Amino acid sequence: MLRNSFCHLPGVGLLTEQRLWQAGIHNWDDFQNADALPFGDQRRQALLDCLAISREQLDKGRMQFFCETLPTSQHWRLFADC
Repeated sequence: MLRNSFCHLPGVGLLTEQRLWQAGIHNWDDFQNADALPFGDQRRQALLDCLAISREQLDKGRMQFFCETLPTSQHWRLFADC
């Protein structure tokens, strides 16, 4: 579930996440491989950098990272990966 979540990224809320999903960007790989995103190049790169950190944290099982970066109302997204 976390790999389908973008709300832990700085400045990305539920509305932006919905727009990404509607644009066919359903997971982190889609985001990384997308030709067009609703962001400028600088913001896109900053978010890609954040996703690289997210991948590393998830691979290492560091769920605390996501507890700190996801809004509390979205912590349910952690359960499938715990």
